[in-house]
Amino acid sequence: MARKKVKIAFIENDTARKSTYKNREKGIVKKVDELATLCGVEACAIIYGPYEPQPEIWPSASGVQNVLSKFMTKSEFEQRKKMKDMSVAGLNHLVWMIDQNLKGISRRIEANDRNSNIHQSENQIQMEQSLLLPLALPPPTTSNNEDIAMMSHGHLPPPPPPQPTAPNND
Repeated sequence: MARKKVKIAFIENDTARKSTYKNREKGIVKKVDELATLCGVEACAIIYGPYEPQPEIWPSASGVQNVLSKFMTKSEFEQRKKMKDMSVAGLNHLVWMIDQNLKGISRRIEANDRNSNIHQSENQIQMEQSLLLPLALPPPTTSNNEDIAMMSHGHLPPPPPPQPTAPNND
């Protein structure tokens, strides 16, 4: 049974695009695995997409590092022999781009971790404040609708100015 021709264009529907991405990602990883097995070569894949916080790495992070380090330890002649279309400058640029992307991924992961910790801390503080808030608030002294509206949204009106006290002459 022949497959129908796929139109190569941006998929507008978010659900369909995510589903297609997942299927294609699995297909690429499967092809790299088959290539390595059938041809007896060392291969790796790094796929970073918008739907996962971590990149898809095949076979593993250490496997990718192993393949790249073996390639980089080869002489320039050996590297060129394996690659017909890339110059040394192109390879250097590719290595630089990979390095920049890995740094960007690390920064995003750290930012996500920090945001997660901040949100957890904010949630903890909000929960503690919500438990203490009814005990700490005096009853409203005015019927100012703005003050009541602010309190109902978790905002407190500014405190009243301090009242001067009479000196104690005892």
